[in-house]
Amino acid sequence: MDRQKFDTWLEGYRDAWQNNDRDQVAALFAEDARYCTSPFDEPWVGREAIVDSWTEETGEDEQFELRWEILGVEGDRGIVRCWITYWDAERSEPQEEFSTIWLVELDGEGRCREFTEWYMERPKLPL
Repeated sequence: MDRQKFDTWLEGYRDAWQNNDRDQVAALFAEDARYCTSPFDEPWVGREAIVDSWTEETGEDEQFELRWEILGVEGDRGIVRCWITYWDAERSEPQEEFSTIWLVELDGEGRCREFTEWYMERPKLPL
């Protein structure tokens, strides 16, 4: 994998998330992929389980912005820092903000074999 392939995969991830489209999500992952929403939680195992869990957890009309900076690529693994902002319905006020690190392993076809994320939520400021 190189940076361009990784960036293309990340764009596909963002698009699948925005659309919450089962086919787009499925296209991102290998048949036997593992998706860890936290390094200490049980992973979602297998493409079908990933698609089911992803589409169930993503809210309808979820308004968010995803930005990223690729930190490194070595072999078939990439590491990226992401910033995720969830917005209100009018996209005028941020509701939640996260800083995350993703470790992503792609196969030869550009599909994810293993995904692990670490995330930190920005504390809410007092009114």
